[in-house]
Amino acid sequence: MDDAAKPGRKHPGSLQELGRRIEEMLEAFPNREAAAKVAGRKRGQLYTWTKGQAEPSFLPIAAMAMETGFSMEWLATGTGEKLRQTREQPLPYNEQRMRLCMKIAKALADNDGLEEGYTEEGFATALYGLMMRLPPANRG
Repeated sequence: MDDAAKPGRKHPGSLQELGRRIEEMLEAFPNREAAAKVAGRKRGQLYTWTKGQAEPSFLPIAAMAMETGFSMEWLATGTGEKLRQTREQPLPYNEQRMRLCMKIAKALADNDGLEEGYTEEGFATALYGLMMRLPPANRG
């Protein structure tokens, strides 16, 4: 059963539900310091996200998801598989490359170039995954 369909749960898009899913992802780290380091944020910021007191930005969540193997779809919506299907070695996170992927996705979205069903974030994450799997000589 998808997480969002469980009885008694709030809407999967609520900050409280998002915070619960972030909390679950944080448990995959050895401690909060390690998670905060990967996210590039302070532990207190992670706390506000897990309590639903603030909406997290995409890049820190993407960095932690890439590190732990959690699915961005599941984190965002509570639906789908919690962990990515391919549990390969986690990709190293590179903020500069992720920002480039976000710019490409935004440009495509702004020009109606994304296929139906894709979100900017989903496309950027997929593009980043492909980029990071290229042999080092082929990376930009």
